[in-house]
Amino acid sequence: MLARLTDYTWPGNVRELENVIERAVVLCRGDQLSVDDLPDFIHEAAPAEPSSLTFSVGTPLDEVERRLIRETLRHARGDKSVAAQLLGISTRTIYRKLGELE
Repeated sequence: MLARLTDYTWPGNVRELENVIERAVVLCRGDQLSVDDLPDFIHEAAPAEPSSLTFSVGTPLDEVERRLIRETLRHARGDKSVAAQLLGISTRTIYRKLGELE
């Protein structure tokens, strides 16, 4: 179920997600939510393509770090808290690294 929710682009952002979850809870027939409780437009969402980065051997570590942070921020739509969580570092580290890199 989580994969289906993350595949959808959520143009309405958090409010749309909140409404979908509330609707699913109300219409749920069991004691746990399942994919079947989600609206059809969530079922029809195309799976997100995983992105990857490639680096040449010998690429300086600071360049690898800069590109990884920027790509993660792009994936997180600029949300530094989400990017930091995805990278397994603190938000403060994101701010510090961005300051060092720019």
